[in-house]
Amino acid sequence: MFEFLSTGSQVVGSFLSGFASLMAQAEDAGVKVEHFWETGWFLFLLLVAAVVLGIVLAKMITGNLRLSEYANRMAIVLVSILIASLMIWSKWPPEFGVDLRGGINIVGSLNLDAISNDDPDAPRPKASDIIDLLVQRVNPGGTEEIMIRALGDDKIEVTIPSVNSEEADKIWDRLVKAGKLEFRIVADQKYHPSEVALAREMAAAGSREREIKEVGKDGKAKTVAYWAPIAREVVADVRRSAGEKRLVPLKYFPQGSHLVRDKSTGGLINMDEVFSELTGEEGMEGRDFARWLDKNGVRTPQILLIQPDEKMNVEGSHLYYAESGTDDRSRAAVDFVMKDDGSTRLMRFTRANKPDSQGNVRLMAIVLDDQVHSAPQINEPISKQGQISGSFTREEVEELVVNLNSGKMDVALNKSPISRDYINSTLGEELKEKGIWAIGSSLALVLVFMLFYYRFAGIVATVALVLNVVFILALIMAIGAPLTLTGLAGLVLTVGMSVDANVLIFERIREELDRGAALRMAIRNGFDKATTTIVDANVTTLITAIVLYVIGTEQIKGFSVTLVLGILMSMFTAIFVARLIFDIAERKRWLTKLNMTRMMERKQWNFLNKVALTGVVSVALILIGIGCLFSLGSSIFDKDLRGGSMVRMVFNSPQNIEEIRELLRSQAIEVNGEKIEFTVSGFGVANADDSMKDRVFKVDSNLPAWEGSASDVPQFEQLDELLSRIFKGKLMLHHVDIVGNPT
Repeated sequence: MFEFLSTGSQVVGSFLSGFASLMAQAEDAGVKVEHFWETGWFLFLLLVAAVVLGIVLAKMITGNLRLSEYANRMAIVLVSILIASLMIWSKWPPEFGVDLRGGINIVGSLNLDAISNDDPDAPRPKASDIIDLLVQRVNPGGTEEIMIRALGDDKIEVTIPSVNSEEADKIWDRLVKAGKLEFRIVADQKYHPSEVALAREMAAAGSREREIKEVGKDGKAKTVAYWAPIAREVVADVRRSAGEKRLVPLKYFPQGSHLVRDKSTGGLINMDEVFSELTGEEGMEGRDFARWLDKNGVRTPQILLIQPDEKMNVEGSHLYYAESGTDDRSRAAVDFVMKDDGSTRLMRFTRANKPDSQGNVRLMAIVLDDQVHSAPQINEPISKQGQISGSFTREEVEELVVNLNSGKMDVALNKSPISRDYINSTLGEELKEKGIWAIGSSLALVLVFMLFYYRFAGIVATVALVLNVVFILALIMAIGAPLTLTGLAGLVLTVGMSVDANVLIFERIREELDRGAALRMAIRNGFDKATTTIVDANVTTLITAIVLYVIGTEQIKGFSVTLVLGILMSMFTAIFVARLIFDIAERKRWLTKLNMTRMMERKQWNFLNKVALTGVVSVALILIGIGCLFSLGSSIFDKDLRGGSMVRMVFNSPQNIEEIRELLRSQAIEVNGEKIEFTVSGFGVANADDSMKDRVFKVDSNLPAWEGSASDVPQFEQLDELLSRIFKGKLMLHHVDIVGNPT
């Protein structure tokens, strides 16, 4: 065994040495390379090494103890400990949520100008209508703790924890995209002479209307075609000489028979002239066309597309799902599968536009968020599945997949946010310290009690609890979930549940010993009989945690994720790990007698004799609780679940956030018998000078911006008036927004 390990280590050492030499040569040549220890392969090798080391150590330890039958169980425990330790080491420090660390706060508004005015009586979309879609785009797994909530009817607030400015911009870009996918036919003189003629007439008349309408036999105008802009590529760094304008290539280069116009003037672009001037370098058409447009002062080229009949109208809502893939040229692409209705529509659409008898093909434009990204040929009818290809980057494809799977928004957000600020921890340093101190002290007291009350069994429980915390933390860091205060609360709850499991096992062992069973038999029966009860109790809690994750907000999801992981790990440590320690200690005669503290003498209680009384009391308590719940009404919910108002305050001079919190906390304000509570967060204004430091703050409260009138509720005071009174002479300005329930 040792010779094999020695030979293997030499081979691995030679490989790593050669790899390091190649990396050094590449760096000397000026090639930017990623160090091997920074790659996923290095972590994978470490994981393999941890598994091998755990198995070897388990065999060595059990062999020395002459307990070879425990080798497999020992290997499972040691491998789990090594992998968990490796995961914590590789991911340290853990990511904290916005309540513990802060992040970036962005406030945006709905693009109400893009809403159709065809039906003035139709209800106007609200910010709350698109919150679910926005959450699906940026936080589909529910573990990122990105908080999105409505501010009134036309604004949203997005709080992103632990990200830099570039990452925040990417998240915002994903939010502002409408996620609208359409399949359209590119207008061609050979197949659409009437639509092209109408477009030419409108262009000659100087019209810049987007839609081309034709009057039907019924006298009503119908849209038969429309102009759509051609998308440009996403270019991170465009190389250009000094003084040269930034040139961004177009994703699609129209053909000569297509109709293209300048959006700003409505004038048509002579594609024959374009082709005659371009060099035609292979693979550079989009860049050449962009250069020609820039030379001729055209900023936004538009291409004419045919508006299909409703039965052949194929959009993103007809997709079943989309996923990233590659096209026949190994470029990033999107593979999609249609729903049944979409499949029927797509079959009609492509069959109506299939190649003619002469083999001439038509082009199907891929329109994303009203921009043409590509126009592949329709070689044959398709129905169920297809591919969206073009000049996409891998990042574009990933975002496109998320947007298509989340769905199209009825109303999009304006690309430019109203405000974008760095936000400090939503909890004050004092609250953070007190919260973490309370969690740590409670854990310490539990461990001390277990050691005092159960003696050796308490030591086993302590080992199991420590391993439980290590495993949970490793899993949280492995999945990239931020650690929030609610997550820490879930961690404490799972530790308590693990202690409860240990207590059930130990008391079962005590009962077996009281009946006169031998120690080995008492340990076996105690674990076997208590396991069923432990599993039943944890399964019911697990169901509750899963429900909380499915329907809960981001804060609750952080709690539920920790709770789910904690339940699974607590059963593993309390049942499997603790059982292994007991078995080994008893077999090696390290444990010959199990002493436990007894608070009271064992008594016989006839619980079944009190069934009727306890049943009546239980029903009465349940009815009283339900009655109290209904009597409290919506006031039972905090502002996080019920909504309220958010105020952005700018002070004349720097302020201490703890003093602001204390001043608001000292205000004994009640509205309709409900106490008003405030949460204060500090803003660090992005791209601002030091003069704004400690001057901008956000205040959340369960006090609505306006609720009735002062005459109806004498004790009521509008929030902006309240703040003006409290901070009289200190405020430069403040703005109040109604806050909807966070989603």
